Amino acid sequence: MTCYRGHLEATLVLIKAGAFLESRDYYGWTALTHTSFKGHHGIASTLIQAGSSLESRDKRGRAPLMHVLAKGHYEVASVLIKAGASTESRSRGGWTPLISLTHASREGHLKAALLLIKAGSSLELRDGEGLSPLMHAASQGQHDVTSVLIKAGPSLESRDNRGRSPLMYASREGHHELATVLLKAGSSL
Repeated sequence: MTCYRGHLEATLVLIKAGAFLESRDYYGWTALTHTSFKGHHGIASTLIQAGSSLESRDKRGRAPLMHVLAKGHYEVASVLIKAGASTESRSRGGWTPLISLTHASREGHLKAALLLIKAGSSLELRDGEGLSPLMHAASQGQHDVTSVLIKAGPSLESRDNRGRSPLMYASREGHHELATVLLKAGSSL
């Protein structure tokens, strides 16, 4: 709870006393997962320096980086990636950190998307239903993130398990401006 609530001093006391950093709650979350979810970058750095696993998985198979990106906590994402967190890890549903980011919010998290792309995240890895990060971003109406993804060069013609393309997702959800962007970038009808 100290990590979740952002209490750095209490966290330091517990670490010094020998607290087991990989202890898990009912959902399989560790101290680093809670810290990441809440966006406490100072505590995340402290936990990593103390030996917390960057790749611990919760019951859904999500690593701390996925939780960070779902909430758009750029600073913590940067700490985790610099420490060596995998940008290619997958949850049980097949989601990658980039898919978690693009699906998380209609607002998009541009800085975090740029960070993941710069760190080498695959633009083509798909979730369990075959959706790519571009499909998720187009479906959610994330204009900035969609534009950044397009510039990074993923396939505009890729299809999910049901045969739908990024253009189809943008159109289906009523994101006509994104559909126009995708068409101008080279998507075919």
